[in-house]
Amino acid sequence: MGGKAVDAGLLVLRLGVGALCVARGQAQVFGGPEMWRALGAYALTPFNIDSGHVAVGGAGAFVQFLGGVCLALGAFFRPAAALLTLVAAGALAARWKRDVPFVDWAAQAYAGVACVALLLAGPGRFAVRKG
Repeated sequence: MGGKAVDAGLLVLRLGVGALCVARGQAQVFGGPEMWRALGAYALTPFNIDSGHVAVGGAGAFVQFLGGVCLALGAFFRPAAALLTLVAAGALAARWKRDVPFVDWAAQAYAGVACVALLLAGPGRFAVRKG
């Protein structure tokens, strides 16, 4: 396989993962502070952290939404991929701590693995900005 095929594969992966992050993040961002509080509480309560729920939930929502846009475009790519990896890791940790069955956290695992792979591979040639 040549370089063009690899770049095309990275483009497809970036667009797919980015679109999924945008779709999931959009619902969370526009859910407002009550949604952010619920997301933050879900993430932090298993670790006995009883404050900062709105901030953590809002940050995660905006990272998913804006990070997905950046991932799809290939702009600010590595910072976006790194932040999305952290969000996926946080979601996995909260689910693991709650003993949630695999089937209910598999999507976060897939997203995390895809973001790590993209972080390592880079955006490819078909990107708005390398980085």
